[in-house]
Amino acid sequence: MLRDVAVKIHETNPNWSEQKKEVYLKHATREYKIHLNLVHPRIVSLYEVFEIDGHSFATVLEHCEGPDLELYLKKNKCLPEKEARSILLQIL
Repeated sequence: MLRDVAVKIHETNPNWSEQKKEVYLKHATREYKIHLNLVHPRIVSLYEVFEIDGHSFATVLEHCEGPDLELYLKKNKCLPEKEARSILLQIL
């Protein structure tokens, strides 16, 4: 089956302290484990996770056309309450 996907690379910086690397990996791992269990029409699916090397891994996600919520919020800065509520209801 052929499909378009998005690949997110999670990588530690060699200049980070060991503690910072551990915290980053802990949070990134927690994020993909939670994402594996999310099934919602407004949340992209997580298809696969794989290690690249000892310092990085990748998550393979459903490809979604158009701008993401982060870009939308950066562009619009402050949203009216009605629009913010509408976005939240779509997520929930």
